[in-house]
Amino acid sequence: MAAVSATERVAVVTPDTPRGGDALVRTQGRLADLGIDLDAVVANFAGKGSLVGEADARVPESPTTAPAAAPACCPPDETFAPAVADAAEAALDTSLALDFPDSGRIDRLLDR
Repeated sequence: MAAVSATERVAVVTPDTPRGGDALVRTQGRLADLGIDLDAVVANFAGKGSLVGEADARVPESPTTAPAAAPACCPPDETFAPAVADAAEAALDTSLALDFPDSGRIDRLLDR
């Protein structure tokens, strides 16, 4: 209780899976029992479809899995690095004002 009551913001990071959604509901209940507001939800390992519908940010699974290749968002790409930045902005309620590479207008249209 001391950890969440002493902070300015409370964010929950949960996998974007049915189990993660269930854990989010349990965590929200525990926080409510303590009278603590949840400020942000970050869905991790998020795919195109969302299982954690109330997420403020979604971070896809990283193509980098080897610890020696970390950090996974350097150099920045057009999907993973912006998602990590969005998650940090949601959790911290701030704007990082970062620019990321753009795959181009045609690629964006094809993704729709």
